[in-house]
Amino acid sequence: MRREREAASRYAKALFELCQSSSDAEGSDAASVLEELKLFQSCFRSDPQIRKFFLSPIVSKEDKLEALKSLEAVVEKSYRFFCLLVQADRFSVLDDIVDIFQQLVEEEAGELSVELRLARSIEEPTKNRIRDFLEKQWKRSLRIQIKEVPSLVGGFVAVARGRSFDGSVQTQLNRLKQSIAKPAV
Repeated sequence: MRREREAASRYAKALFELCQSSSDAEGSDAASVLEELKLFQSCFRSDPQIRKFFLSPIVSKEDKLEALKSLEAVVEKSYRFFCLLVQADRFSVLDDIVDIFQQLVEEEAGELSVELRLARSIEEPTKNRIRDFLEKQWKRSLRIQIKEVPSLVGGFVAVARGRSFDGSVQTQLNRLKQSIAKPAV
């Protein structure tokens, strides 16, 4: 598993460096390549037949490349990268590649992707207040993705790479309970 993650890291870093060295006139910037990677990853994850096709050792590389050829217009900036993954039998690490590549893009932009878990949907002004609060806490610009978690009583939980903030009502109640349970000194 660790070996696969290291391989994915090498592929993601090489692709990122290639994006940085490409001129803007070609339109090969990392953010648009990331969009294409995520689009393909979404198809790869959601359709078991696509996943099975690209991961199968029985399906020839030629057949896989032919299938990719039909998608070239959709993933034109990352098409050759996907062909490289086919040639090297590395489609098994696609999720890790996308994850690491996204990290590199965000670091370059000074951004951080955050999953904001809420009991229910919230208004835009409330979302903006939470974003402002978290940006001050984490000193980064944030890309927030909302996830509704009905089991949360209220408040929110923000999760990002290597960090989290639990502002849920349940956690606050637990802290209050612990402070009341402590013997007075």
